[in-house]
Amino acid sequence: SISRKICLCILGVDGVGKSTIVRALANEDITKVLPTNGFTFSKINYNTVKIVFYDLGGGERIRDIWSNYYSETYGVVFVVDGTDTEHIEDNKKLLSSVVSNSDLSSKPLLLLINKKDQSGCFDEIQLSDKLGLHELAERHRTQIRECCSAIHGTGKNIDPSISDGIEWLLDRILERYNSLAKRVTEAEERLKIQQKEDRLNRMHRLTSTNTLEK
Repeated sequence: SISRKICLCILGVDGVGKSTIVRALANEDITKVLPTNGFTFSKINYNTVKIVFYDLGGGERIRDIWSNYYSETYGVVFVVDGTDTEHIEDNKKLLSSVVSNSDLSSKPLLLLINKKDQSGCFDEIQLSDKLGLHELAERHRTQIRECCSAIHGTGKNIDPSISDGIEWLLDRILERYNSLAKRVTEAEERLKIQQKEDRLNRMHRLTSTNTLEK
């Protein structure tokens, strides 16, 4: 039976396979996956938990909205294309900004190095060094695990590296579920208060404008 709901952000530059990974985990068709231009979410029953994936587009202009969702999330899946040598520095900067964000403090992160089936793909050790992964983990006291993956099958036939990685991430979250859930709930309450204040301010401005026009 499903006992707990866990929100996860899946992040990475565009074209690395984020949406395909989510669809593969959901046992859905992965042959025709369109790029995510903004934000989509998917609900997946996985073992004893319901995962809500926040699939955030990886285009340069969209990355600025990523942090809007961090406070609601329990952990992060960060996907990189293991064959892409051009975006190493981009990925390093992005990963650093993600891990150092206070809303993600001490929340676990899974780094999926995608496309291991293609020639020239970095392995875990190579990419870990290039991205300064262990230094990041130590500096921000974040649990990080990296693993290589390839997307062929779905559901039970998914690459074991993906399912193993997701299970590691869920285990780390479930170990500290109560404290993480408390942080998420408090963040949601703050957001509701802020939204209410914003609505009241808008109404006040509209009322003031209407009074002046009269």
